[in-house]
Amino acid sequence: MKRDHSNLVKKHFTTEWMKYGQYDNFVKKVCPGYEEMHKLIIKQFIPSKKRVHILDIGLGTGKTTQALLKKFPNAKIDGVDISASMIKKAKARLKKSKKVHFIEEDIKKFFSDKKYDFCVAVLSLHHLRHQEKKDVFRKIYYSLKDQGLFVIGDRVNFKTEKMTKERISSWKAYLNKIWGKETGKSLFVMFDKEDIPSKVTDQVHWLKNIGFSKVKIVWNYSIYAVFYAQK
Repeated sequence: MKRDHSNLVKKHFTTEWMKYGQYDNFVKKVCPGYEEMHKLIIKQFIPSKKRVHILDIGLGTGKTTQALLKKFPNAKIDGVDISASMIKKAKARLKKSKKVHFIEEDIKKFFSDKKYDFCVAVLSLHHLRHQEKKDVFRKIYYSLKDQGLFVIGDRVNFKTEKMTKERISSWKAYLNKIWGKETGKSLFVMFDKEDIPSKVTDQVHWLKNIGFSKVKIVWNYSIYAVFYAQK
């Protein structure tokens, strides 16, 4: 990804969304099925009191990490995000927890020699080009322990161009309905500039080729999907 695109994404998560209100409410109003998607992501993880180590790439306001801490009360979580504004909001949300390490970094550049039990990526990977997704997938694979689980909830394209166009058209109508035509159009243009979704079927193929033993799509709705890969 070119540097200017990373800066565009960083700007969005630092200032642009503020035009539309509080972020956690904003994302619900631009992402149809968001709450269902998020619940399904968390559902993929089996609760445990073990001292697991989790990587959250695209920490955002800390919603996912907060939910994971309820499932894994003894977990240690590394949360990575490109935006200082998002990190600040996550720190406020998770201020009572001493188990989260906040890392302000572009996920393309992030590297850790730690070994994780789980990794989660919610609405973060669609900002990467195809090869960059593959590179991140490979890094995650080598960062996971044996049997480690990688769960993704993201904007995607679908197997056929026709299906993808139909889903995008439906999403555009959703934005217009929720926000009104003028604001809906502005939001659509903004996301169209920022987002680089890949086919979910391609991503499943990449994950398998990297070495993940089990990869499965568990949900899709509108322009989003939830899928996981187990090492």
